[in-house]
Amino acid sequence: MANNEKQAKTSFKEIYDTIGSREVLEDMFYRTKVLIMGYDTKSELQFHTSNAGTKDGLRDGCVIYDEIHSYATFDTVNVFSSGLGKVRNSREFFIGSDGYVRDGFLDKTIQRAMDILEGKELDDPLFPFICRIDNVDEMHDPDKWGKANPMFEYEMSTYAKGLLRKVKTQYRQLKTNPSSVWNL
Repeated sequence: MANNEKQAKTSFKEIYDTIGSREVLEDMFYRTKVLIMGYDTKSELQFHTSNAGTKDGLRDGCVIYDEIHSYATFDTVNVFSSGLGKVRNSREFFIGSDGYVRDGFLDKTIQRAMDILEGKELDDPLFPFICRIDNVDEMHDPDKWGKANPMFEYEMSTYAKGLLRKVKTQYRQLKTNPSSVWNL
């Protein structure tokens, strides 16, 4: 599930292309441009946009919410998660960076995660996996940026190297655009 159709199709297309490039996977999955199905389990993979009004009644076994930093409210998650109770062992994954929407879904989910990690809430099934620098001073040390984005650690892929170049450019621009840092 993503915020717009292009974004939603990106991950789906990556999976579609991966299946098409590996013979062993082609024997395991049926694939079209709108649906990927596992032959053994009959599990289906589809992409959806965040228009909550058109998604009621789904019976998903797993929902991956992409770019959750842009959710101002819980509306989309509430609609998609309502169908998870209809499928055994269902799962939800929330992915995103800090973004610029404050006091929305992400900030409330981070608070929920911190309550779990600090032992304040022990009866919550959320598994927090948060990557971030330890303090604001580390923002000025590119060697510490891997804490916030593990892709910047160890042997970097071509994609990671390109992303790191972009992050360094954004960092340099903070001198002239300090408003891009929301919580310093």
